[in-house]
Amino acid sequence: MKKIILTYLLCVLITPLCYAQGKIPSPKARKVTSLATLKKTTVAKLRAPFRISVRRRLLQNPSRVTTILERRAKESVQRAQIAREVVANTFGFNTGLYETNILVSAQTALTPEFFKDLYPSVEPFITDSTQAEQYIIASNNRRASVQEKKMAQVRQKIEQSIPQLKEALLPVTQSASEDISSLIQQVAPDTNYVLLGEFHHSSAIIGQMGKTLQALREQFPNRKIILMTEVLYEGTSLDPKDVVEVEPFLTHYLPLLETAQKLQMPVRGLELRQLKNQPLFRYDGSSVNTFDATTEAVTVRNQRWLEQIQRVHKQNPDALVVIHSGLLHLDYTYPNSLGAALKKEDGHTFLAAFVPGYESFNSFPGISSYMLLFPWMKDLYIKSGEFLPFSNFDLVSQGIFPQRIVQFKDENGNNFSDITGFDVQIKVPGN
Repeated sequence: MKKIILTYLLCVLITPLCYAQGKIPSPKARKVTSLATLKKTTVAKLRAPFRISVRRRLLQNPSRVTTILERRAKESVQRAQIAREVVANTFGFNTGLYETNILVSAQTALTPEFFKDLYPSVEPFITDSTQAEQYIIASNNRRASVQEKKMAQVRQKIEQSIPQLKEALLPVTQSASEDISSLIQQVAPDTNYVLLGEFHHSSAIIGQMGKTLQALREQFPNRKIILMTEVLYEGTSLDPKDVVEVEPFLTHYLPLLETAQKLQMPVRGLELRQLKNQPLFRYDGSSVNTFDATTEAVTVRNQRWLEQIQRVHKQNPDALVVIHSGLLHLDYTYPNSLGAALKKEDGHTFLAAFVPGYESFNSFPGISSYMLLFPWMKDLYIKSGEFLPFSNFDLVSQGIFPQRIVQFKDENGNNFSDITGFDVQIKVPGN
């Protein structure tokens, strides 16, 4: 009995001391911890994919699937619109790129076959076109909500870095043809990936990229160089029927692909065959565009392209892989960027951003279709003599760096590519 009383007294005296010293959690702390854990667990469950029991019920009741997905899609539209407003109020501007990327409906039928082919591992209970449409809308708008803020932060960082960039701007005096050769000499011997990011459909830009391939061959005469391009479907040859779009891609890009062949560079396609017969989607604001231009599609394409590129690099570890695609796929600063993923994974990349050097909207071929994609451009009031903005960097710098060749390097060797999105920007005049 004495031992029991003694033990009790020791507990009474020592336990509060242990609470105070934090050696054991107090009842109050345990309660708070439990509530925090409960909240965290609950949030995780809400964010998690459908549980097995729910999947089973949805498979047994297809009408319930449609109801849930329609609700998620509707909520995602509201969420993306709110995110846009929050960004505008917080940062003082809209990001622009996602101004038309809030999906509201499919304009053309989205077949379950297209959906399953694009998402082979997705939930098996999605069985009809309505369910597939609502799934993509919800996924797209949720991505756009997150990326809207990220894009605003990127542009804010560029704006804050303008004074440093002015100090670090490298002067370029060579002619246009010499610029390419001198720029390619900067590609280090241990570089694994050279990224050629372009604005589509400019013959002048394609000509410069052809010269870039020639310069790379001169720089690395004995190294295997593989060209992987957006304008060919995965696993295709250079047969005209394999080109992603017969017009205008065939007219514009076949010379580039033939140049690669002449330089003994194997050419491999990147684009997903699933996009050959893709649906149209209606955006918030009533504009209509193909699926491949959506936030969701760009993310899926970049992920699948990355897998292909990694596979080619693994099979050819000593080769230089040249990746050719639209600039927004490669820009280091864009969300889910292919270029950023390769840079983070490998570290040995070189990104050349080829953008038009047109000095007014009227002199830019295809400006009408471009404005349909990016109507917010009308608000920029580009003046005569200024270059058109085609990236985060251009939109923020607004003509501060009008040079044909834009490249930075400070006294410590920093080229600011994590801020500008490129290692070098090349403005190419002409059509």
